[in-house]
Amino acid sequence: MFKHLKTILAAALCAVGLSACSDAEQTFHQLAFEQPSNLVKELYADQRTDSVVFVSYDPWTATASEEWLVLSPTSGTTPAGVGVRNIVRLNFRTNDTGLSRTATVNVSSYFNGSCRVIQYPYINIIYPYARQQADGTYIFEHRLQASATTMQFVYNAFAAQPSLTSDADWLTFNADDVKTGRNTLTLQVSPNLTEEERTARLTLTSNGISTAVTIFQPSSLPQ
Repeated sequence: MFKHLKTILAAALCAVGLSACSDAEQTFHQLAFEQPSNLVKELYADQRTDSVVFVSYDPWTATASEEWLVLSPTSGTTPAGVGVRNIVRLNFRTNDTGLSRTATVNVSSYFNGSCRVIQYPYINIIYPYARQQADGTYIFEHRLQASATTMQFVYNAFAAQPSLTSDADWLTFNADDVKTGRNTLTLQVSPNLTEEERTARLTLTSNGISTAVTIFQPSSLPQ
């Protein structure tokens, strides 16, 4: 009887051990984009590079759906059960097509994931705002008040030396203040002493791409 009891206990202990071994061999699987967090990467016409970031607990490969978007690296490995933060560089040309273009970055692993990439046909002018027209093109327009003496111009340019021009002598700025990266310029506005609304055009150029902004101002004379 005791012999049979010992056999039963030994079998029970073996079963617990096998169960524990089975649990220990299980690994955690996950694929999660860290950036862009909304799974949409927005690029601008004067850009040539950017990146997406994701965490994977498994080996992975990445592909782009369009030829204009080149990925580096395109694969990676990770120890089982260890999450690795991966940065995939996006390489592409400036967008001189006049229209937005899109691609998809697809990541294949234990799970699959993807993010959408869109490159706009304009430099990232933050203010004044872009307005999309029915044909898919974009325009930038801004209307000043008649009494305005200054105007804010906010942009983010990727060229080492962007440039800005104005075709009107009543809308001026300090050229030394035009810099790469995100920048806020304060433009000077002379009074409109004519009887008609007037128009000026600002043109921002970065990495060979130019984006124009049309500025309107009514007369400041009493009506």
